[in-house]
Amino acid sequence: MIYHIDSIEALMTLPVERLQNGDTAILSRFPGQTGLAGGSDDGRPGGSSGAGGVVIRLQWQPECTLSPNGGTVIAPESAGSVGGAKLEGAEIGEVEFEGAGDCGGELEGVEVGEAEFEGARDGEGELEGTEGGVGGAVAGLAGPADRPSGQASATLPPGRWRLLHGGVGDFRYFGIFGPERPADHALEVMVNDPEIKRIEAYTDLRFTKRHKFQRSGLELDFHHCTITTDGIEPAKHNDPFGAVMHFCGRVTEVRQRLVLTEPLRELEDIFEVADSSAFQVYDWWVVSVNPLAGKEEKEIDKLLMVTEIIDATHVRFNYKIGWELATGRVVTYQRVEPVRHVHVRNMVFWGNDGGEERGVQPLALEYAVECDVSGLKAYHTYWPVIMRRHNTHYVTERCTLVNPVEVVVGGTGYLTQQIHCLYGKVRDCTTSNARHLNDFTGSAYSMVENCHGDGDYHGAFVTHGQFEHDLTYVGNSGLISFANSGPTWGESARRIAVKRHSGCWMIARAKVSDLTLEDVHITKTQSYPQCGTMLINADGVQIRGCTADKLIFTQRSARSRRPNIVQDCHFTDGIDITRQGAQTVTAKIKVRDEL
Repeated sequence: MIYHIDSIEALMTLPVERLQNGDTAILSRFPGQTGLAGGSDDGRPGGSSGAGGVVIRLQWQPECTLSPNGGTVIAPESAGSVGGAKLEGAEIGEVEFEGAGDCGGELEGVEVGEAEFEGARDGEGELEGTEGGVGGAVAGLAGPADRPSGQASATLPPGRWRLLHGGVGDFRYFGIFGPERPADHALEVMVNDPEIKRIEAYTDLRFTKRHKFQRSGLELDFHHCTITTDGIEPAKHNDPFGAVMHFCGRVTEVRQRLVLTEPLRELEDIFEVADSSAFQVYDWWVVSVNPLAGKEEKEIDKLLMVTEIIDATHVRFNYKIGWELATGRVVTYQRVEPVRHVHVRNMVFWGNDGGEERGVQPLALEYAVECDVSGLKAYHTYWPVIMRRHNTHYVTERCTLVNPVEVVVGGTGYLTQQIHCLYGKVRDCTTSNARHLNDFTGSAYSMVENCHGDGDYHGAFVTHGQFEHDLTYVGNSGLISFANSGPTWGESARRIAVKRHSGCWMIARAKVSDLTLEDVHITKTQSYPQCGTMLINADGVQIRGCTADKLIFTQRSARSRRPNIVQDCHFTDGIDITRQGAQTVTAKIKVRDEL
């Protein structure tokens, strides 16, 4: 049987004793208002919101005992007890039985259809376009959010309405057609329903909570709608992971600690372990080493996957270490179950003016594998818009940050910060008046391409100096500062290549080894008279086809085996080589061709 209804309340009036397995209810909803299409009343640029209508298809499952949760499962007996908010604008009609049809009567707002879909009586059929998905979210009932989806209810008899969703969730299923009602509960229900693989937003939304999830295999597409956070709960102090959405893997209690009995050579991928029987191929482990003099001066702290068991005390990981670890260093292995394949796309996000407590950002990803972000445009955020720690194999693309509310406090005002990350690519991103566009901290084997920062006097492209290595920058513009965050981190980096770059300052005077600069152009700007120079550590640097007001060499390390070369360049005020003091250059520098 197919019922055409105009409200959830009408659905609740259907006599349970007359429903049969596979009966279907179709609810059409067309909101009276659609949110803030194209922007907001205060002049903020917005997305492409426009609510439109939504058709909801529900299937009756008489043996289902899952707990009603306000979205993925609806139980008729819970309609009064779970309290609920109905679809915005929906009205409860008076129920009248008029003695029609098999249902024993006709309810106002309910039309009994003649058609049945094949297999509906025994629950095996599906409505056209649903792709067989059962178990998604439905409109407008607020339920016990603390009861996880998928658990049986001990208090309600069997029988539930469940949405035919084809694996796709929609905020409109919850009666949310704009920012007037918070979307937090709908988000939690959909993310925590493992049958929903994709969540879509077609209206502007407002969130008032900071959510932490351990969900994998999920795509969230906001279709360029505007997300706001007016009234969000206060942030914890110094917590850049307090985002609207924080996807985080699980750190297990399986742990090994080893004092190296042999050196771990640079670019080696076979690691010494205490007992390889604890490791399984394809497991993920955080591998770290004890710090040197600085508190965070560690050559490795990475999320790695086991690819081979070599022998009783050696395993191979999917990473060639960038720095040698000497005999006697202490290596720690901690097994992690990362989140995987979580993708966030096409969001216009507005943070809040004010300080840290009200500050908010959209996304944090921690212990994450193959989690991509694209089309995220943010305004007035506090901590990094896209915060990553222990990520690997990811892409951040076509993202923008404009006018963050704080850029002086360390860690604030970034578009993206990547701590202990591997195999990432950041491309086609922009910032205006931000602290940093891209920050790599303890990261390696990653690339930044076609990214551009204006109002970039704090440094558009930076590394902390926590032993970053094998990074590539191509076709970007903005101030560059490598390994310049102080001795706490180690002030070290190696094998960084910068090609086809324009900016107002190039700073790489810390312990940066094997730096390559090609077609880099540094020009002084009137608003920032201190800039216009290249400040370079003379440790295997090779500079070709570059221009600047002046090239200044100092030396703070001597790790490289390759020569220092300057070739086919022009420096208006010449080259200055430091010959006295703590940063005296002792290495040879070869200058080829005329300046």
